[in-house]
Amino acid sequence: MIMFKAVGVEPVPNHTRDIKQGIMRWDAYMYVPDPDALAAEFASRNVEFFLPICNNDDNLRGFEVKDADGYLLYFGRPNKSD
Repeated sequence: MIMFKAVGVEPVPNHTRDIKQGIMRWDAYMYVPDPDALAAEFASRNVEFFLPICNNDDNLRGFEVKDADGYLLYFGRPNKSD
């Protein structure tokens, strides 16, 4: 489930904003328990990745896709501690 809130301003993708505050460029984060399996499924369906599956500097494992309206969606989870 994803819930949205109307705040009285026209929505635009985060990465298009020029706010100079280092705010995350993702418009939505979706926790998924197995991002590698989901990335493989997306790849098998020819989904174009904005950023392929990887570990990032925030200790997350996941990938990014851009939707038809230009919004960046992140699918991932925190890295497991081994």
